[in-house]
Amino acid sequence: MATYVVVAKDQESLGPNEINAGDTIYVEDGDQVIIDPSADDDIKFEAADGGPAQFEILFRESNPNDFDVEIKDGLSPVILVLDDVDLSEVKFKADDAEAVTFVAGDRVTIDKYEGSKTGVDTVTAGDDFTVLDEIKTEGGNDSIRVGDNATIKEIDAGQGDDRVQLGSGASVGKLDGGKGNDQLVTQSQSQNSQSQNFETTGVVCFTKGTLIETPQGKRAIEDLVIGDLVLTADHGAQPLRWIGERRLGPEALRRAPKLCPVRIAQGALGAGLPSGDLLVSRQHRVLVRSRIAERMFGQSEVLVPAHRLVGLPGISAESEAEEVTYFHLLFDQHEILFSNDAETESLYPGPQALASLGPAAVGELYQLFPDLALPGVTIRMARFVPETGRAMKRLAARHQKNHKPLVERAA
Repeated sequence: MATYVVVAKDQESLGPNEINAGDTIYVEDGDQVIIDPSADDDIKFEAADGGPAQFEILFRESNPNDFDVEIKDGLSPVILVLDDVDLSEVKFKADDAEAVTFVAGDRVTIDKYEGSKTGVDTVTAGDDFTVLDEIKTEGGNDSIRVGDNATIKEIDAGQGDDRVQLGSGASVGKLDGGKGNDQLVTQSQSQNSQSQNFETTGVVCFTKGTLIETPQGKRAIEDLVIGDLVLTADHGAQPLRWIGERRLGPEALRRAPKLCPVRIAQGALGAGLPSGDLLVSRQHRVLVRSRIAERMFGQSEVLVPAHRLVGLPGISAESEAEEVTYFHLLFDQHEILFSNDAETESLYPGPQALASLGPAAVGELYQLFPDLALPGVTIRMARFVPETGRAMKRLAARHQKNHKPLVERAA
């Protein structure tokens, strides 16, 4: 793994790992290539020794020059463009790539993006994103998500079951979904270009008012700030690295009932837990500790999404909720937290959760944790998670049939 900096074509005095624009750059797994503002000629990436490679291309500053960034066979790059970067003359040509992840912050401008012919393209951009020419993806089930007030001349999604998500006020001159079962999602519309209302639901959230255990005692989640220490089951007090917040009003919840929280009543888990009613999003995983779990999975502690426990005594879907404010807590690693004294997970930044966050939030997370953007990177789960919904339902049913609590006191 190495870090390279691409500088001007005619720069004669090169520092360590500096490469002139116009040269071919041979990359390996884990390499990072920073494009200097002086770069002024085409940049071609090829795999070292002809083997596959996953690597990162980073634009930290604007570049006024006209050139192409070309990705050749066997490569799966993550292209990161930070906030307020103007690349009006830069074209990205990745049609030969295996797969591409393109992430742009707010107020970014590019000329053109041409993605993989056969692999998957994931394009995520923040607010005020501008594409002067087009975004073109071809094979694969591609995802294109842009924030509010984006301006794109054309989107051509090509083959595959593609998903295009546009923020409020976004403008696309021409949109061609090509072949496949495609989905267009706007802030208030979705499903196959004419759509009914739709919202994603895969993110792990606590609701406003949840009490989180800290070294100073319990604190309301809405009072926490980045850097605060939070008690975890495995690693003691850990600093909070990122907080997300999202308020959903009556209309949003009416359009998308699956966004309503799950209520876990006081004592419903067993062992007096939670100590007060706990409201979490459907996908938020709750720790189950029992001999039944041990017999089923060989693990006495497992994590189960809250909605898989609905129907057990004291656990219900709040389908009549009028409004809800969700909070997401992220740490350096996946953690078990104490929420209203019950053990539940922190945000696990896997693909499902990232797809549920807005482009600006995803861009912020990628800047905090660049490895999240690398293809194939997996984050260690704090506890075992059963592989199928059927197994989770069977776990819940066996607890109910045998009148056993979901949480037995630790030995």
